[in-house]
Amino acid sequence: MNAHPARVLRVTAEFLVIALVVTAVVTGSLYGAASQDFDQPTRGEEAWRAFVLTSILLSGLCTAAACVLWVAWRRRAAFGAQPDAAARLLALAVATLPDARREWGSAMTAELSTIGKRGSRWSFATGSARAAFFPPAGAWHPATGWTGAAVGVLGVLACTAAAASMVVVYPTETSGATPPFFGAVLVIVLAACLALTLAAPDALTSSPLGCQVGLWLGVAAGVGLLLFSRTGALDEGAMTYIVPVQLLTLVIAPAVVASVTRTLGPAVQTILWGLVFSTVAMFPVYIVESVRRHRADGGLYLDGDAHAWTTIGTNLPDAVAWLVLIIPIVLVPLGILGAALVTAIAGGIRPSEDRTTAGTA
Repeated sequence: MNAHPARVLRVTAEFLVIALVVTAVVTGSLYGAASQDFDQPTRGEEAWRAFVLTSILLSGLCTAAACVLWVAWRRRAAFGAQPDAAARLLALAVATLPDARREWGSAMTAELSTIGKRGSRWSFATGSARAAFFPPAGAWHPATGWTGAAVGVLGVLACTAAAASMVVVYPTETSGATPPFFGAVLVIVLAACLALTLAAPDALTSSPLGCQVGLWLGVAAGVGLLLFSRTGALDEGAMTYIVPVQLLTLVIAPAVVASVTRTLGPAVQTILWGLVFSTVAMFPVYIVESVRRHRADGGLYLDGDAHAWTTIGTNLPDAVAWLVLIIPIVLVPLGILGAALVTAIAGGIRPSEDRTTAGTA
């Protein structure tokens, strides 16, 4: 088979796998979040239609964002120029290294080119890739710095305490309103947040700018939610605050970072850390303030409504659904696509600026 058709088939297969995996994850998440409404006599049919339409739209959006990330990673690794699968694996791993370790990555790539046997090449490539993602342990320090580690640990503990308090104080209302899916999602997300803040791979912390912007925007989101709630500015529901703040954190700020750095990596790290820290900062505030709101007027903290089928326990699945599932599924891919567009525009401006400067000189 000619090289060009083979390359086209391989790239097509890569995008197809991405689309299938992303669609399965997005559709499964939305189904878990909405399935309890399908059997409701008054809104079951409407909930099913909304689920189908939303799954199609968000699967397409998330697939587009995942493909953009894959293309950027592929290009940085010179994926198509590698001679075999072992070299492609190592190239992908080396492409994630921070600048301080790029020389080591180049040495590993050169070493692989001297190995002829297929089994030996795979053994060397997998070992080097493992070392690239998880370097040998030295003097331990938190992946996000001591400040990030403190915020992460305290935030996860606060989230755990807030959720546990709902279960203990309002056991009947909470268990009746919270499907097991939401509990599993919350446990997985909090464990992931804790692991990332303490021991994230170098590839996710290579941009100090991205980490710091995400950290402080996340902290500010939690503090702002508490202040706005206590001043009565959220009488119409917390959604009027959460959506704009998360739009700033996950879409606008990454685009600004991309325009400053002219690369996609720092913007993606801004999205990641903004999501991690805003989740652990806003979730406990949401739960505490939702109890206070319900005691005051019986309304839900999310939108202020008090339907016949809602209880104080409904606030827990609302918090998981919107802070952990729905808003991230919508805004994270938008942030990635926006940052990629800004990066492409900034990359196109730079050569023009360089030519102008050279001509002036």
